[in-house]
Amino acid sequence: MDDGSFTRPAPLRSARHVRTLFLSDLHLGAMGCKAQRLLDFLNSHDAETIFLVGDIIDTWRPLGDNWPQAHHEVLRLLTRRAEAGTRVIYIPGNHDGFFRHHIGTGLFGFEIRRDMTHRTADGQRLLVTHGDCCDIFSHRFTMLSKAGSWLESGIRRLGHGINIVRERLGRDGWDGLESALARFNRLIRSRDRFEMRLIDIARARGFDGIVCGHFHRPALHREHDALYVNCGDWVEHCSAVSEGFDGALRLIRWQPAPEPQGSPTPAEALV
Repeated sequence: MDDGSFTRPAPLRSARHVRTLFLSDLHLGAMGCKAQRLLDFLNSHDAETIFLVGDIIDTWRPLGDNWPQAHHEVLRLLTRRAEAGTRVIYIPGNHDGFFRHHIGTGLFGFEIRRDMTHRTADGQRLLVTHGDCCDIFSHRFTMLSKAGSWLESGIRRLGHGINIVRERLGRDGWDGLESALARFNRLIRSRDRFEMRLIDIARARGFDGIVCGHFHRPALHREHDALYVNCGDWVEHCSAVSEGFDGALRLIRWQPAPEPQGSPTPAEALV
């Protein structure tokens, strides 16, 4: 008879087991999502709690337009983790704002929250929120922001098509359009004081720091006398933040696995 109990499976021997993982801006369903690299990361990390800090499923685009198998596998892996006992907390962002209608409920085995208090193992109180609340451009020019997102998706699709042609011609891949998009996004944000706005919110609510996403700029610092953590994204930077069992936070920039003989371990850069 099923009494509702379960045994949480042990993590893979090769997996890094941590207390908490923070992931944001996966943009599943978008052209630029690096889903295969994300799967590689998730298969190499196991956590007691996983925070999904917004823009997980990109509902700004028709989901059938770009939903390859790897995107499905990411969701399936996360739901299996939840079923196996990992606490998965989903904090919707602006690209998956539909899920804000389900705050306080469960979906896919995830807890849906508007924002969340997280206490680290060493006692720090952190506010976890997506961060779009401090994006002046997104709030004042919503339709322009969406149009820019659609344009970016089209440019990435064009770049993908160019690389398919280059591959057939026996040439190396070209990332000129991706690099141009990254430079343009950095230019737009160069004078934006969003970090200070987010830190001010955390301070006003009595937190020691803030964990966010949205801006696609991975960061981990105390430059303003409070902890600022941005998970980054899985479109440009392929980054995440982990918390060890001692409370230490690490910013991880996940690189693709090298391809020598044998079965190499993926490279991990810690900041």
